[in-house]
Amino acid sequence: MWKSLPFIKKRFFSSPIPTDNITNSPTTTNNITNIGITLEKYEERLNNREKRIRKELTQAYDEEKQRLQIALAEIQEKKNNAQQSYDKYIAELKERIEKLENFPTNNPKEFTKAIDALKQGNSDVADNLFAQIEQDNADTIKTVVEATFQRAKIAEEDIRYADALKHYQKAHS
Repeated sequence: MWKSLPFIKKRFFSSPIPTDNITNSPTTTNNITNIGITLEKYEERLNNREKRIRKELTQAYDEEKQRLQIALAEIQEKKNNAQQSYDKYIAELKERIEKLENFPTNNPKEFTKAIDALKQGNSDVADNLFAQIEQDNADTIKTVVEATFQRAKIAEEDIRYADALKHYQKAHS
């Protein structure tokens, strides 16, 4: 299954987005609101994720070990090109937030909380809020699909490709 990951990654995870005019701080200057996290915080997240994966690798077997090694290689790639991967992360985050801010929903308060969490760079809180939206709105297909897609993007950012793929597949079905 993991041998097809490059295809899966290319199909589901690639998004050519321009990265010029990216800002690095979650502050407001000159009437421009910056979102996300600083480059330093981004690198810290990568380092923390790398530590968790290395710990998981010591207890993993076969296919799980292969999945973790792929994730570890991706983290190394991002760390080796930190500024570029950070810029891409911020550009994609801005695009997703803009889409969410314009998304018609039956749960504006929950979406607003999740958007605010994304703006602050708190993907764990956003993921939990989108999971709650999924659960609370299972009968509202568009809302569930959007929440599931956002969970996939968060998992992708966290280099949790198996979770991301699961969420993308769920959003697609």
